[in-house]
Amino acid sequence: MPLNVLRLAAAAILSLAAIAAPPHAVFGPLDIRRGDAIQVDLVEACNVYALDSFNYEQYKKGRKFQYSGGLAKVLPFIVKPPRGTYFVVVDSGGGTPAPTASVRVVRAR
Repeated sequence: MPLNVLRLAAAAILSLAAIAAPPHAVFGPLDIRRGDAIQVDLVEACNVYALDSFNYEQYKKGRKFQYSGGLAKVLPFIVKPPRGTYFVVVDSGGGTPAPTASVRVVRAR
């Protein structure tokens, strides 16, 4: 195989790897009871979405979805979704690697 074809093939594989590595991290499923909160600790500002199963699937497919959360500028970021089971997506919103984050449920007293 000619060298220029090998270079193109290697470039294509690298491009696919970049596409396959999403710029988000997923935590969950998390069981949220009435009055509970989700605390997200981040290294940088990111979008934080608390999604039920249906909306998480919509998010993964690139469709419109409903969420609790938003742009996390203040840290730690607190989300108080209604009770249910949630996936927390921390999304850098661009081509950067998945953000560094930790997530924990703060139980109501």
